[in-house]
Amino acid sequence: MRLIEESARDFYRQIVIDPRVESPEVKSIFAQIADEEQRHIEIVDRIMHCIRTSL
Repeated sequence: MRLIEESARDFYRQIVIDPRVESPEVKSIFAQIADEEQRHIEIVDRIMHCIRTSL
C-alpha cells in the first residue's frame, strides 16, 4: 500500500517539474496533490506501526 502512495506522489511531483507543463495553476494543483499523497504515506506508516506493535 505504501508503494502505491509513493508512486502516486512521485508521479504528481514529476508533473510539477515537467517543463512542458507551463500553467502555474496546474503545477500548484499537482503539488498539492503530491503533498496529500505524502500525508497518505504517513497514515499508512502509522497503520502499519499499529499492526506491528499489536501482534
